[in-house]
Amino acid sequence: MAIVLRRHVDFLSSLLLLFTLFAFPTSNAMSAEEVSKFCKETPDDVEFCMRYIGRNREIVTARDFNDVFIIAVKQAKLQAADGIKKINKVRKNYNGPIGKKRIQVCEEKYKLASTSFQKAWDAAYKKSFTERLEMTTGSQGGFEALRQCEDEWAKNGPRQKSPLTLYYNNVYKLWAIMRSTISKLSR
Repeated sequence: MAIVLRRHVDFLSSLLLLFTLFAFPTSNAMSAEEVSKFCKETPDDVEFCMRYIGRNREIVTARDFNDVFIIAVKQAKLQAADGIKKINKVRKNYNGPIGKKRIQVCEEKYKLASTSFQKAWDAAYKKSFTERLEMTTGSQGGFEALRQCEDEWAKNGPRQKSPLTLYYNNVYKLWAIMRSTISKLSR
């Protein structure tokens, strides 16, 4: 049932994308070459940028780097949400006081990151120069919260591998993309 529903949602999303392309011409949209060039300029991982930004369905309607920022911050918010789901799945594996504390800290930090990314996303939609500070602080705050979670796995006891490193690494790369877009907007 879930697979059938997902296929219908994917089909409807594709139809909506096609409708958007025909109903709202993308003559003002960024070209594929511009997006590819931007991804090649990102400091960390070109393939990652192309996967999360360049091949994102929303990129076809992106008109400028503000819209690219919106896509990146949305992806970071999704990573934080996925991290919270992971926390709920692995919580039972950390029964001791140190493990429980680490999971609790990470849960708080991932919720904080999600809120920070939402604030940055809201600011980006306003598209005013004064909102760039909120875009910067929101994206920075979200990343810093996840970094604090990662750091928690090395404090107050034996060092452990964080079960959330994948999400942290993805957000780190998305944060680099966000910083690059803000830099381009400031020029």
